[in-house]
Amino acid sequence: NEDSGKSVLSYIGKKITPIFRPMGISNENWPATVGFITGIFAKESVVGTLDALYSQTENVQREEERETKFYFWKQLGDSFLEIPRGFRKTPQQTTEKNLLPAGISRQDPAVAEMQRRFGGKNNAFAYLLFILIYVPCVATIAAIYRETNLRWALFSVSYLTILAWIVATMFYQISSIGNHPATSLMWILILSGFLIAAYFVMKFKTRNIKF
Repeated sequence: NEDSGKSVLSYIGKKITPIFRPMGISNENWPATVGFITGIFAKESVVGTLDALYSQTENVQREEERETKFYFWKQLGDSFLEIPRGFRKTPQQTTEKNLLPAGISRQDPAVAEMQRRFGGKNNAFAYLLFILIYVPCVATIAAIYRETNLRWALFSVSYLTILAWIVATMFYQISSIGNHPATSLMWILILSGFLIAAYFVMKFKTRNIKF
């Protein structure tokens, strides 16, 4: 059950999340990594997985907050002291300020949690780039195996996954170079060198192949 924060998929996702840190996915954002795993079976399942996991983590956090407030008697006393102050506020102030929790906009809680965990547009766009390029779904892999052989199927899986990681990491590091210039420059140079080396290796390997 990938929708559970304690499932096998969630455990695996938490363990492999550091691999995707260079492309902007923090350890806290492990649900995004679980989306990579379920996306292997069908890319459209990524949306459902993320919605379920982010909704669940948001509900767990709210439940923990409620339990903390229930046992935290000082806050309970403060809430009673706040009642007279509330009556002194105008109806307009009450409508504008108190209907929504602080920091939460008028949108789905899962979306708010997703925005918080990704931390920025660059992180989210790098994630989408990876989803777009990485390993095709199981049905496509099976078709490649059926039309060619196991070697080509494995090559497609590994090649596209590595390419997706490189593209997503390059985008994130270039777009956020102002935040951590030394680290970003290091990753840009390493990945650029790897791509150049891979190009010449593939050119050498295919030099004598006739199509």
